[in-house]
Amino acid sequence: MNQQSPKMLTLLGKVDRRLLKKLVNPTPIEKENSGWFFVDYSPSEILLGSRFDVLLEGSEKSLVPEMTYIKLLYVLDQFANKLESIPKGFQTICQLHFASNLPNEIKKLPALTDWEYNPESITIAWHEDIKIDYPDLLLKDMYKIVSSQIPHVFISYSLKENSFTKRDFIEAIVSMFKTEKSSAEQMLNDMLLLGHVKQKNNKDLELVTQ
Repeated sequence: MNQQSPKMLTLLGKVDRRLLKKLVNPTPIEKENSGWFFVDYSPSEILLGSRFDVLLEGSEKSLVPEMTYIKLLYVLDQFANKLESIPKGFQTICQLHFASNLPNEIKKLPALTDWEYNPESITIAWHEDIKIDYPDLLLKDMYKIVSSQIPHVFISYSLKENSFTKRDFIEAIVSMFKTEKSSAEQMLNDMLLLGHVKQKNNKDLELVTQ
């Protein structure tokens, strides 16, 4: 069975306002916490209404430690035709809505008039559509996203504030990031060695904030 391509969108830059007025008639009403973006070739078909909650930065696709929820609202092809989905292999112009304020990395994207290559592009994905396999990522990136997004998960497992067990940690990582148990165990061991996690007693661990 062929592995399905993950639903990921690479945002090259924001659509220049003057160009947007020419492409969309009547001129679209700007919605709060939304924006129009030049989107690079899609690895799979993505339907309107699809949601995303992970940001990956640059060509290396480093994890951005910021929680966000994004929805695909509107899609135009290269000829400004409205589409009901992003076809596989297409470059498109998309309107995205952010549940909260636009993340800083999104705000930094340049205003463009075409699908120009951008080495500092931002890729968005849904966490369950990408298998975050620890050996394929730098530890610092996994630590960033773990330390910023899921301490509350660890706390919910334990009666003691900000403490958790090895089992709690592994179950949380496997559940949230769809990784292998062995990868979660290796990550925990390395984080202990690097001082990102410390031993509180014979059973409990603590995530070190920096």
